[in-house]
Amino acid sequence: MQKTADQNLNHKKNLFFVLRPWLSLTLAVGLALAGWLALSRLSQVGASAVSSAPFSGGVTHIWPTETINTPMASGRSFINMTGRSLAYYTNKNRTIQQLHLAYGGKNLYYATSTWSGSGWSAWTSEVVDSAANVGEWASIAVDPFNRPHIAYYDKANGCLKYAFKDVVWSIQTLDCDNTLLPVSDEGMLALSDGVEEVEIQPTLVSPEETQGFPLRQEALGAQSESNLLAEPSAGSGKYTSIAIDSRGQPHISYAKFYPRSDRTYHKLKYAYYDRTASAWKIFLVREAGPGVASLDEGLFTSIAIDSRDRPHIAFLDDTHDKVRYAFSLREGHWTFSYPLDPSNYEPNVGGWNSLVTRPAKPQDKVYIAFYDKSRGALSVVEGTYNEEKKNYDWKKQVVDRAGDVGLFASMADKDGKDFGISYFDESWDDLRFALGSGDKWSTGIVTGTNSRAGRYTSLVFDFNQKPHITYFDFSEGMLYEAYQITTTWKFRPIDLSDTLGSAAISLDGARNPRVLYYNGLLGALEVASRSTGWRADTVIASRLSTDQRVAFVVDRNGRSHLAYYDPVNRDLVYGLKEGLDWRFEVLDSLGDVGHNPALALNSENRPYLSYYDATNGRVKLAFKNSLGQWQTEVIQAVGNAAGSFSSIAIHPTTKDIYVSFYDASSQTLKLAHTPPAASHVWSITEVDTAPKSGVHNALALDAGGRPVLAYYEATGKVLKFARAANSIPPFNFAVTTVDDRGSVGQYCSLGVDAENRFHVSYYDEANRDLRYAFFDGSGWSTQIVDWAGDVGMWSSLVVDPLTNIPHILYYDGTNRQWKYTIDRPWKIESQIFLPLVNR
Repeated sequence: MQKTADQNLNHKKNLFFVLRPWLSLTLAVGLALAGWLALSRLSQVGASAVSSAPFSGGVTHIWPTETINTPMASGRSFINMTGRSLAYYTNKNRTIQQLHLAYGGKNLYYATSTWSGSGWSAWTSEVVDSAANVGEWASIAVDPFNRPHIAYYDKANGCLKYAFKDVVWSIQTLDCDNTLLPVSDEGMLALSDGVEEVEIQPTLVSPEETQGFPLRQEALGAQSESNLLAEPSAGSGKYTSIAIDSRGQPHISYAKFYPRSDRTYHKLKYAYYDRTASAWKIFLVREAGPGVASLDEGLFTSIAIDSRDRPHIAFLDDTHDKVRYAFSLREGHWTFSYPLDPSNYEPNVGGWNSLVTRPAKPQDKVYIAFYDKSRGALSVVEGTYNEEKKNYDWKKQVVDRAGDVGLFASMADKDGKDFGISYFDESWDDLRFALGSGDKWSTGIVTGTNSRAGRYTSLVFDFNQKPHITYFDFSEGMLYEAYQITTTWKFRPIDLSDTLGSAAISLDGARNPRVLYYNGLLGALEVASRSTGWRADTVIASRLSTDQRVAFVVDRNGRSHLAYYDPVNRDLVYGLKEGLDWRFEVLDSLGDVGHNPALALNSENRPYLSYYDATNGRVKLAFKNSLGQWQTEVIQAVGNAAGSFSSIAIHPTTKDIYVSFYDASSQTLKLAHTPPAASHVWSITEVDTAPKSGVHNALALDAGGRPVLAYYEATGKVLKFARAANSIPPFNFAVTTVDDRGSVGQYCSLGVDAENRFHVSYYDEANRDLRYAFFDGSGWSTQIVDWAGDVGMWSSLVVDPLTNIPHILYYDGTNRQWKYTIDRPWKIESQIFLPLVNR
């Protein structure tokens, strides 16, 4: 039966320690002494941060963490782009065409491309706002004079910011609203004083006031608690969307977050610049009347200005888990509508929505594209104004339900007759595009299956009615544009993120860790070693893909072996360091080969590498024979397995070779085995028949030389473990689910200690945490190792052969750096546990 280390934690982000009521003062003193002893132990490893969690049996596992490389201070990083990140401009004579793009995260960036008469110019980019941690949720619109307006989030201060370019850029901080709102429905209703229709008064902010920081608004309505101020990660400005009216005035919708003692809530806000008053007007958008208050609304906002210059906003109402809609026929008065029945419980229907209006009488028609997570579908609702009820009637169409599709939807009008929608297919990891209206839609793949491209899409049409889509390619860490010439898609790079690629860890002869990682900013592979501190040396300067695994092993003689995929020449490269110099060899160059290599050494320190041949869709092996010559051979054809991993192990005595891999043709995890020979004869065993098992997998041999595997099953989004009964076929695998909470198991790494216990590090995608699982001989226990931001991708685990302690290397996506941690298990008597340290 699975035991979880954190099953008694109510909320991991707000960790607290609960002492049993019967603990005496003596035990409390003992706890304090135990804490002092623990911190003394931690100081010996130079930890920069610490987490700890209790396992069963009175053992606390303490994970001191260290940073290996410094933050990428000069590199670019962008995340959380909106469906309105891209804007298009053409003049009346159609002599000018220009694309405008806003994106950010570390800073706010702006990129543009202009039609030159024969083609589009290369994208050029610049930094608009160099303040730290600004630019997420950036949304852009262009006025009739081709001047860009950008609304974006200041994460460092929890504020909405606005940038506008005439000749030069001007930047304003519009809203740092940290006012707490009532937490109850009754409190929310008090804001409207029980009146059916209430005129909501805005906050007036002059341009002069917006230059400073912080801007704090007065409390709105009911009295709120004064001792709970919003944190910088809260405040206002996430999920922005911007639109321009006919007079060139910008309108912005966005979310306001406010933390309470129980959790964090969010509300919808709206701001526009009133030229007549020369001031910004900021509204907390809420629905008046009894029984209508919603505590959680305002995520995924999308704003449109209709033909009468009236604002319309689509957003997600978290209280009912549905897309919701608000429009304003006069300032300060909002009418709300549910395009879908809120009483019908279908969870997560309305995230990643995109709003478009079309001129009509008596009011413009409204169209909203959105992601329906309950069905894994992309859907559209059409709203027609009903004059009798003074609101909209809605009709729904399903556009695409081929898998789990519809995330990051961006909708645009095409010629006033049809619509285009760009969106992401999570099932097949690619960018898709839909064209049509009503119940007639055509859908297709833009980037290719399993391309890992298509997140953060934004769509516009040019005056020739050709679509342009910007999106993020996760495999390359690159922002791209896809556009059509006739019916063919063309692709152009825009900007490269400083996202670091994968890494691997090994122990040297003195059992000190050495790590190989890719420095995306420098475009170089680096090896860092640790004695008293970390020191990194450049191995080779080569622009690698950020979505490719690297392999690294230090042998018994202290020589370093590595392997990587060269994306420029599309080759498999192997490197060996003897003494002070590295020597590199191209092992396979027949087509596009070498993806995600795995490396193992036999008892004679001869290297064996498994890797993917993308040209022919097969898993291959490269090895040095007894004459010291490199050979390559095919293990099995697996179809389109791009992005999947293989793993390799060599039996220490028999020298049998084991390779685990994902077979995309059958969507299953398989294990290949062969005895050592001049010409290998492979036997293939299916490890797990569950669909999409093993895209990420890790292989090792237990104390008896039997193969064991940790792997990710994408269908259930769980971490699984398979253990063979024999060291040679038939293996007869026993399969166990190790962790099934949320979406866990990606980037798993496996180690076996001297007592035949198993250690697994892996990524919790749902919560963006690094997790660890341990098998003590009778059952599995799991715990969180690091939860500070987006941490845990590309984890690599190795076990110290003398102490049985695991060392883990992993990527901190929030701070864009590699981190290292080591387990410090500590037996605590009388079941007294250390308090959990919240970093």
